[in-house]
Amino acid sequence: MKNLILLFVLSTVLSSCSTDADEISLNKEDIYGKWNLVKMTGSFGNSLTTGEDMEWQESYNFNRDGTFIKSRSRDGELTEAAGTFVITENDSQFNDPLINFSIEIEFSNSNSIAASCYSGGMKEELYFRGDRMLSNYHACDGPGLEYKKSK
Repeated sequence: MKNLILLFVLSTVLSSCSTDADEISLNKEDIYGKWNLVKMTGSFGNSLTTGEDMEWQESYNFNRDGTFIKSRSRDGELTEAAGTFVITENDSQFNDPLINFSIEIEFSNSNSIAASCYSGGMKEELYFRGDRMLSNYHACDGPGLEYKKSK
């Protein structure tokens, strides 16, 4: 009986450890696909908006060939922009252990939906976090945007 209890406790501990490891083992393949904007936060405390309450709806679609399409729907008007992207492993730029990869996006042409701090508005950076979310880290003191992958 003691052996049975010990086996149960040991298997419970081992299975919980493997679940934690699964949550943080991300790879570049996890980035490909469609990501939808799910949360906006402002520069001021307690300014959180989600779902239909957000100022706009937005998505990225990352393709395996290194191209993407960004779409934004605002006030019934759809705007799209396209370009290329590069995925790089976290270089600890933000000293944030949750960030696994960064995605540098370059638009093919100037547009109004690039959330960019770069001159000319042709580039963006997003960060793929261990909680399986994409984030922009409040580009240029603008809103913080978080994206979740579509299933």
